[in-house]
Amino acid sequence: ARTTGRYEIGQIVEKHFPGYGTFRGEITGLPTADFDNYEVKYVDGDAEHLPSTEIHKYVVFAEGAVNTAAEKKKRSARAAKVTPSPPKKKRSKRTTKSSARPRKLSYDEDGPEWLSDMLDFLENVPHGPSGKTCSSTNAKSVFRQVRKLCSGDGITYKGWEDGVIFAKDRKITLEDTDLDALHKEARAFEAEHGRDKGHGWLLLHPIKKMKLYKEHRDSKPSADLMSSWSGSA
Repeated sequence: ARTTGRYEIGQIVEKHFPGYGTFRGEITGLPTADFDNYEVKYVDGDAEHLPSTEIHKYVVFAEGAVNTAAEKKKRSARAAKVTPSPPKKKRSKRTTKSSARPRKLSYDEDGPEWLSDMLDFLENVPHGPSGKTCSSTNAKSVFRQVRKLCSGDGITYKGWEDGVIFAKDRKITLEDTDLDALHKEARAFEAEHGRDKGHGWLLLHPIKKMKLYKEHRDSKPSADLMSSWSGSA
């Protein structure tokens, strides 16, 4: 039996990328006779194709709606079940809720001095085209990748061959690195060795966040300048 249906352009979807978070987007292209995939564009601008046999896993319906015949069957089974949930399941729910609570990221003393300020910027200062802050999960991901770039360790990825490392032995800095050029280099590197399936959070987003933070920092008056203003008042 067919369970996926045929979704329309504009249908909202949500997909979780392990280690990077959950992203919302919408269907922007429909399957054809030659290409049985839906095109999905996410809110951060990235896009991908999802097979028509899998798209139902990510479709978001209005509250109370049922996605598929399989889900309808599961819902009916739950409604027919009269046995109350055991106490263990209740404890599990409390544990999950507690573990999902955002945790404030801590500054790594081995990193550059501005890293702690960048963390605060990511989580608390609206930035980028969307004018939004980063979630704790995404801020942690950016922090981890930026720290590797700044240390000179470079970035590795399970989808690349052994020994392939981006920016190995190059200490990336806010002051001396052309971040636009680095972003273009990262795109070319992924095109050669394999694209990040984590939706850009491996290289492209961290470098973009570094540039946004640099622009934010450069727009703020320095401490010395503020002191001179105060002295001349």
